[in-house]
Amino acid sequence: MKCVLNHSHALACGGLKDLLESAGIEAILTGEKGTFMAGEGTTIADGLDLALTEVWVNDEDFPKASEITAEFRKSFSQEPKQ
Repeated sequence: MKCVLNHSHALACGGLKDLLESAGIEAILTGEKGTFMAGEGTTIADGLDLALTEVWVNDEDFPKASEITAEFRKSFSQEPKQ
């Protein structure tokens, strides 16, 4: 298995997981319990995340999943800032 995304917001990872699964790619989340316990977006002074949720896919699905993840990242980063 290979990781296609790690993020401090479990909801972002959940959204990508749903998107991948709708494209027929099996995906699993890891670390979402640690994210909840540590508090989403919790970081230390040097900017390292204390708790990241990760989205993993099977090796054979990685190329297609990487394409979908790249598009997801673009749309996620273009959301309006408040």
